[in-house]
Amino acid sequence: MKREDSCDKIHQQQYGKSDKANAACNQNPDFQEGYAWGIETFAFQAEKILKAEIAFRGEFTLGPEGFEEWKRGLFAARLQMASIGIRKRSTKTEDPFGE
Repeated sequence: MKREDSCDKIHQQQYGKSDKANAACNQNPDFQEGYAWGIETFAFQAEKILKAEIAFRGEFTLGPEGFEEWKRGLFAARLQMASIGIRKRSTKTEDPFGE
């Protein structure tokens, strides 16, 4: 079994959906945005990214359903990175928010 297939299996077990960005079940904006954040930051400093998204959603009173999809997208990207051997990468500034 390829590593990519193993990661998809893990995501299927956790969420009941594929971890592939182009899968039909992942074409909602929340998943796509979370996936984009995961790719952009290589899911480096995931805890900080999650806290920032929680604060953002609280500020605009966005529902928890969207956050679950966003978070699933972030971790789907992280699984994809793991499947190709990228475990951790620092961003240029070491801080995806530029602080």
